[in-house]
Amino acid sequence: MEERSKAHLSDVIIFVAVFLLTSSFPFSLIFSDLELVYWLTIACRLAFFPFAFIFLKKRFLPQPSFSRPTKRIWLLSPFLLLCLSNFLVAWIQGLPGLGLSSPVPLLKAALLYFLVAVGEELVFRVVVYSECKKKWPLWKAVLVSSLIFALPHLLNATSWATLGTSALQVLYSFFLGLLLSIIYDVSGNILWAVAFHFLFDFLNGSLASSLFPLPWDASFYLINVLVSVGVSMYFLLVRPILFAKEKPLP
Repeated sequence: MEERSKAHLSDVIIFVAVFLLTSSFPFSLIFSDLELVYWLTIACRLAFFPFAFIFLKKRFLPQPSFSRPTKRIWLLSPFLLLCLSNFLVAWIQGLPGLGLSSPVPLLKAALLYFLVAVGEELVFRVVVYSECKKKWPLWKAVLVSSLIFALPHLLNATSWATLGTSALQVLYSFFLGLLLSIIYDVSGNILWAVAFHFLFDFLNGSLASSLFPLPWDASFYLINVLVSVGVSMYFLLVRPILFAKEKPLP
């Protein structure tokens, strides 16, 4: 039993390592053509999926859950405020709108963020979180899997100068990981976690930055922190309902 458990852990480590290699390969250090780098990144992320589904099946690792959600899933709707926090910054600060010369950059960003959401949810929620939940109580599984999800974002640091920015990414990625684990656990359906992850990255990232000249100043971070605190307080209020047993929607 102990040998089987160690083998199972090694399978999870291999799975995560392959994902990190295919998703974080530094093409930009090899090629100067940004268009080529983009499409090589897309190709690598796409190549991961056939490997993932074959590996999960052969090594008996957790499979994605597509259960029918219960009515309590709608209690998670206020979480969407986190996907719109940068728009709130633009509204509060009265930022002027920027004209879009072409929709192509946004479409390319949407494709990349979609693949990011699917890949990361498959790895960190379907496999890592599910394995943690087998070993530990719910909240320890949520915390540990979220930390494992957050730490690889340090790979985004390309120099000592960018290490501080990457450290901030680790912090908000940890918070995002907590939410995504809760969404997956409450809904029982990986599609809800993928959808929230995509909206969070795309709306607050590419779309907001394309529409408004967002200032990365103290007020920007303050507004985002206040939104996060508000959503956290709401979650604490509805937590007993979210984790109560309930029949699926008809």
